[in-house]
Amino acid sequence: RRGDAPLVIAAPEGRPQPLVGVFTVAAVGHIERAWRSGERSVTRAVLEAGAVCIAGSELPGVPDDWININTTDDLARATAHVTVRGAR
Repeated sequence: RRGDAPLVIAAPEGRPQPLVGVFTVAAVGHIERAWRSGERSVTRAVLEAGAVCIAGSELPGVPDDWININTTDDLARATAHVTVRGAR
């Protein structure tokens, strides 16, 4: 599905996750230039570089229910979720 795209990133539930992807050298160069010009959103930089976003359901072996963890509360919810799923 990549075609000529300079990078492909995961986008579970339609939310781009630029830390999970495959980047060409050209894409890395674009992101470096964006950073030097003051851009601080990695998501914006990769989308501007022409990223193809792939839903979690399109990625073999990747669960659809990704969990985003940014705070200790998020971690607690994720731990409870994993514990419940493991008990099934």
